[in-house]
Amino acid sequence: MSGIYWVIEHSSEGAMGSIYDWTAYSTSNGDTCVSLTFVFHSHHPDAYPTPLPLFNWDNEMLAVRLIVTSFKWLIPVLPSPVSTNTPTLVSSFTPTSVSSFTPTPVISDTPTQVASFTPTPLAYYFIPRFNSYCRLGPNPIFNSIALAMKGQSYPIDGRNQENTWLYLMISPQLGCWVPLGNGSPSADTSGVRVLADIPTPTFTPVPFCSQFTDQKSCGRYPNICTWNGQATPPACVNR
Repeated sequence: MSGIYWVIEHSSEGAMGSIYDWTAYSTSNGDTCVSLTFVFHSHHPDAYPTPLPLFNWDNEMLAVRLIVTSFKWLIPVLPSPVSTNTPTLVSSFTPTSVSSFTPTPVISDTPTQVASFTPTPLAYYFIPRFNSYCRLGPNPIFNSIALAMKGQSYPIDGRNQENTWLYLMISPQLGCWVPLGNGSPSADTSGVRVLADIPTPTFTPVPFCSQFTDQKSCGRYPNICTWNGQATPPACVNR
C-alpha cells in the first residue's frame, strides 16, 4: 500500500463476554521496524437486555486500511544492506621532460540486487447472516459443537472441495464447519485451502417407541406405539 510492503497478521480472543479482534500491519526500513496494531473490542448484542447495535466489519477494516495507507517514513527509505568493497585506485605514469600520468580506470562494484518479498494476502473472514450451528464436519449429519453468531466475524481456516462449507475458527482453539450459504465471506473463497475429506458418520436408528419408559408417555402415540406389559421389564414398542 502506497509503495510499502506490509506483513499482515490477525487473531481474535474472547474473555467474559468480550471479543477482541486484533490486526497488525508490520514493515521495516533498514534496521527500523514499525508495527501498527489495531484492536477491535466487541460484544454479542444478545448478551444485554437492550441489544447493542451491530457493526459492519468491512467498514471497520476499511478505516484501518486508510490509516495504514496514510503511513509515511520520516527517514530516508533505505535499501536492504548489501556488501560493498572499496576498489583500490591503480595509477601509473610515464616520466617525460614534463611529468604527466595517465590514470587507470577505476573498476567499480556492481551493486547486488536488493531482494524483494511478496506481501502476505489478507486473511479471509466469514460473517453469518443468522445464528448457525457449527459442526464437526461439512455435512448436516455431523453433530454441532458450537454456534456461529449472527453478525460476528470469524476467521476462515479452510473449505471443502465443493466450496459449499467453510471451516471457521470460533476461537483460537476451536474450529468447526458452517455452510457457505449461511453468511457472507470477506472475499472469493475459491482461494482458501481445501481440507481433507471427513468420513461421514453412520448411525443405527433407534426405534421411536423405545424412548418412552412408562405406559402414560407411550400412550401419547397410540397409532405408532403400544405398551407391552407382559415384557420383562415392561416396554413401549412399535406397533
